[in-house]
Amino acid sequence: MKIKLKTLADKITAVALYLICMTIVISLFLEVSYMADYGFYDKFQLTESTTTRLMKEKVNKEYSNIEEYVLLSFKNQIKKLQSSDSDYELYRSLCEKYNKRDNTNLIISARTNNGMYKLNNLQKGELNEGELLSDVVGNSPDKKIQTCFETSRTTSFFDENSATIRPVTIHIYIRSDLSADDTFRLTSIIIRTANNLKYFIIIAMFIALITGMATVAVLMVNVNYTPGHMRFIDRIPFDLFSILTVAMNGFVISMIVLMSADKTREDDIVLWNASCAILAFVVFCIMLIYFLSLAVRIKAGHVFRNTLIYKIIERIRKGNSDGEKSGYFRMPFVGKLIITVGFVLALDLGLIIFNYFRFKSKGLAYNFPVFALIQVTMALVVGTLLFFIAINFNRLRESGNRLANGDYGEDLDSRVMFGDFKAINDSFITLKDDVINALEEKNKNEKMRSELIANISHDIKTPLTSIINYTDIIRSGKCSEAELNEYYEIINKQSKRLTNLLQNLIDVSQITTGSVKITLDSLNLGIFISQVLDGVGSKLEEKNLTLDERLPREDIYITADGQKLWRIFENLLSNVSKYAMPNTRVYLNVKEIEDNRVKIELKNISEKKIEATPEELLERFTRDDTARNTDGNGLGLSIIKSLTELQGGSFEIAVDGDLFKAILIFEKATNGAE
Repeated sequence: MKIKLKTLADKITAVALYLICMTIVISLFLEVSYMADYGFYDKFQLTESTTTRLMKEKVNKEYSNIEEYVLLSFKNQIKKLQSSDSDYELYRSLCEKYNKRDNTNLIISARTNNGMYKLNNLQKGELNEGELLSDVVGNSPDKKIQTCFETSRTTSFFDENSATIRPVTIHIYIRSDLSADDTFRLTSIIIRTANNLKYFIIIAMFIALITGMATVAVLMVNVNYTPGHMRFIDRIPFDLFSILTVAMNGFVISMIVLMSADKTREDDIVLWNASCAILAFVVFCIMLIYFLSLAVRIKAGHVFRNTLIYKIIERIRKGNSDGEKSGYFRMPFVGKLIITVGFVLALDLGLIIFNYFRFKSKGLAYNFPVFALIQVTMALVVGTLLFFIAINFNRLRESGNRLANGDYGEDLDSRVMFGDFKAINDSFITLKDDVINALEEKNKNEKMRSELIANISHDIKTPLTSIINYTDIIRSGKCSEAELNEYYEIINKQSKRLTNLLQNLIDVSQITTGSVKITLDSLNLGIFISQVLDGVGSKLEEKNLTLDERLPREDIYITADGQKLWRIFENLLSNVSKYAMPNTRVYLNVKEIEDNRVKIELKNISEKKIEATPEELLERFTRDDTARNTDGNGLGLSIIKSLTELQGGSFEIAVDGDLFKAILIFEKATNGAE
């Protein structure tokens, strides 16, 4: 049955399960190894022997405190220690630990060689007057106090009374009942529990190992592979990749071996276990990467073809062109980086081994684990950093190739990028966006140019045709006086229409090329509007439009170019005369607004329903009259907007049903016109 990992969460869970299982395996393996050394799995070794060995180790670790307790007790017998003495607090804590039956399972007996100073921590009633300690304490059945372990040590004590150093013999026993709640009782419980679970631990270790291996198999089956899109790690020659994997694993395992040779396990079992667990975890991560890459290579079908051996054979078979770089210098950046890092790691391993033997020769081998840990940490940090640098370089190369090939699709994934790499990738993305915008602008300009040619052709052809036709009729001499006047009027009207079109085209050309000259001045808006209405107001009268002016009583001055502002009002009023409903009012409102600005608003009712949006109306050659039945070319509003913005103002239009509203905003002048 094939297990499918459909989502990223499923794959992350599987990886986590593998790492957890392998961590359990190494933890249980270290436990089994530790138990085997102490005889838990020895068929002919008794549990009592294991207990004796572990109890001896516990006594050895605690002997310094026992010795301190004995010597301070003798010192107290010479002269009772006071709270002001430097050793008083230490003496009190040691007495609390070793004098109370509930706190210790140790029996401590000590005496000097002359018998002047004696000590034992037996409780009242355990040793009667006249009895010797050896008569009461021991592991034989006739002893009143049964013990499971005993040992003797010697030390020396400075007798202040006689100013001499006296030898001291210390006898240490461990009670068999272990009734006190101390570390010796805990050790006994651990020994019994470990002995009961020793075979279960082996079974659990193999279950975790099988589960971890099965999880790797599932991950290999479900690994993603897209033909033609190999990850850089999967493109590394397989034999080189295998050698690097073995080298890295050998490097890590050698650390464990060297620490074993240095007796780190005997000196500090916690450091040993922690170091082994961390190093084994690194090995498992390396192997997971190796197996997943192997799965991709198998699916791609180039396990052997993507090897250095195969490529060398092919190079020899096919030959090589003169002057072409080969070998290391022809490899991609990632390959060069991996070979270089592998070489550095090999040198680092050699340095570690060299320093190990150098420390050994100088009697400094106890420093080796620290040195080795520093070296491993540095190698992992540098290797990880270079690994991410390689990924970033590879991704940037892919991004550059895609841009060079004209692929402007999805942006490159930048989740693992950092620092300058991310900044360069962002620049690539900005460049891509700029290219896309430029292409869109180019297409838009091409479309606009096509529309420009079509619209200009139509708008020029129509008045020219009328002028030519009526000129031919007049030249025929068959027209009455009334008809001549009518034809002259039509020719005049079409000539003005053509003139207006040409003027608009000139304005658009100047605006587009940036050659419009703006001369800002302070203008009296009320007087200016009156002058404009006197000049072009007749266009409103042709459709019987009534202008309703609402101007402030006081004079208002704005900053504008008088000639360009005249052109703006001329186009606005021309637009109103063309599209406003006859026999209606046109409203012109002027008022001051916030930020020291002046708002000019022109409103009228449209003769026909307005179909276009305000944004569309502001585009060049856009007219609401798509049939082009009215006199216009679709440039007026666009010219108004451009000229207004060139003078530092703003222009916008609003449509509400049939209501058309044009809004001009200019900066208010700081002083009046002279």
